[in-house]
Amino acid sequence: MTYLIITIAVLAITEVFTLTLLKRRNEDVRFYQSEFYKDQIFTERAYSNSQKWSKANGK
Repeated sequence: MTYLIITIAVLAITEVFTLTLLKRRNEDVRFYQSEFYKDQIFTERAYSNSQKWSKANGK
């Protein structure tokens, strides 16, 4: 009986841990698919490309 209780407790803790990880992963995926992230990356790449172009053309 003790083993059954310990097994159920471990499975419950594992399930909570797994669901927490899945929730975080889902939030991360939603962030990376958001318009804010796409705009932020576009702005950073545009700035980086502008800096590279300026260095290459001596301006």
